[in-house]
Amino acid sequence: MLRPRIEANGPAITLGDIFDGAGEVSGRAIAPAPARGQVSSLSMALLSAAASAAGLDFTPPAGVNSVQVVRPGGIAATLPAASGGRTIADAAIRRAGRLADGYHATGAGPALIAERIPILRAASEAAGRPLPAISARVRIDLAGSVTSGYRIAGTPDEMAAEIRRFGDLGVGHLAFAFGETAPERVVAAMERFDRDVLTLLR
Repeated sequence: MLRPRIEANGPAITLGDIFDGAGEVSGRAIAPAPARGQVSSLSMALLSAAASAAGLDFTPPAGVNSVQVVRPGGIAATLPAASGGRTIADAAIRRAGRLADGYHATGAGPALIAERIPILRAASEAAGRPLPAISARVRIDLAGSVTSGYRIAGTPDEMAAEIRRFGDLGVGHLAFAFGETAPERVVAAMERFDRDVLTLLR
């Protein structure tokens, strides 16, 4: 599935920048990234070919000919004006509502998910399907050091309150990312989060 915000964080645009759930091929480069704060476009034909070569299951959204890729500091990714100004997120959410049993949001907080649920519900109802189960992957910022993108941060009480907001929306599962790669640091962050935050939700 195309990411709702397509953002390149290095010198090359990778499959992981474009597709949510790219897995082992996430780091495969497909094009140079734009300059910082700038936007570039990739054709849907290029994305389809790259996805096929990598073994990813991808069907281009109807009526979408290209996508825009933002380097951090730019604007939210939207479809070209010729497509009526619809966002990539809307196209992906409608497709999930029509076809999927679940919808997984990445890097989206409760406010953004609240905007997406009516789109998801309308598409699922039009297709005669139940509302897909909703889950989300969110960044946990225990140190308060993350300066961009959505993250759960603050005091333990504030973090617990933010998690409750997901539940109030009907999000049934949250996957937490701690921004660590060293196993011992991951374990330490998880244990601290469980001790300081999750205990408030039990």
